[in-house]
Amino acid sequence: MITWGLESDDDIELTNWVATIIGPQRTAFDGKFYSLHIEVGKDYPERPPVVRFRTRINIPCVNSSGMVDLKQVMGSWSRDSRLKHIFRGIFSAMQRAKALNQPAEGHY
Repeated sequence: MITWGLESDDDIELTNWVATIIGPQRTAFDGKFYSLHIEVGKDYPERPPVVRFRTRINIPCVNSSGMVDLKQVMGSWSRDSRLKHIFRGIFSAMQRAKALNQPAEGHY
């Protein structure tokens, strides 16, 4: 399950978003809640947002500081790409990485 929304109700430029991903069943992420921060720049949707996990996680598309490599998640970015495509790609990466050891719970 994935939910997302604006970080602040008064963000009239729709810049800062938050998302929560509940880990896929029968994986190392099962039942755990993962928090993400998404920064959408003024050039969106021409340019992709910056996506960062706030909750520690070990999957190939996330670096050691929590930054998500969107190329690994969804390939190339296009004007037709949307936030939901990023989240689905991350969820799929979590399903594929079901056997990876995970860091102790905490935040970046």
